[in-house]
Amino acid sequence: MVNVLIEFAAQAEYRAALAWYVARRNASASRFVLAAKSVLDEIGSRPERFGWHDDLFREAALGRFPYSVIYRVLPSGDVQVVAFAHASRDAGYWRDRVQSLVRKQEHPMTQAATELLQAVLALLEPDRSEVIDALDASLHPPAGLHPAWGPELRRPAAQLDSGEVVRIPHEEVMRKAYARLAEAGVTRE
Repeated sequence: MVNVLIEFAAQAEYRAALAWYVARRNASASRFVLAAKSVLDEIGSRPERFGWHDDLFREAALGRFPYSVIYRVLPSGDVQVVAFAHASRDAGYWRDRVQSLVRKQEHPMTQAATELLQAVLALLEPDRSEVIDALDASLHPPAGLHPAWGPELRRPAAQLDSGEVVRIPHEEVMRKAYARLAEAGVTRE
């Protein structure tokens, strides 16, 4: 049995699919998990068993579920899963991420970067979001903004931090909005 390495994007696609099935029926979710495990086990046992998607990648269907596992066999013999592809998506939508994977192989992360990534992934979702936003901003600064906008854009956050402005939970805002609409005689559909 070879190592089956599932890339982050493929893991995210799997988790999203599983969440969709869990939200609908628990029995479907269980069958989905079993189908995915069965296909991944088979890929790990016999990677050549499944047909070619193209000249580099193979594709293994998840039985009666509309998903396929897109993978390739690496020179080391390990298997790299690049997508849990839904049948309704454009064929090859995942190709862009393959270029990123090739770059990773040519220029792997340093040990410090790997440890930092693991630490960030261990954070709760709101903190991970903040880290992502900060990293994205450092890589893709907003284009065309005049420097004078900086203080104006930071003002709402500063007001929240100082207590000048208080956050109101979404549920409360919606409750008040619906109450005002009801007072005005507008009914919800």
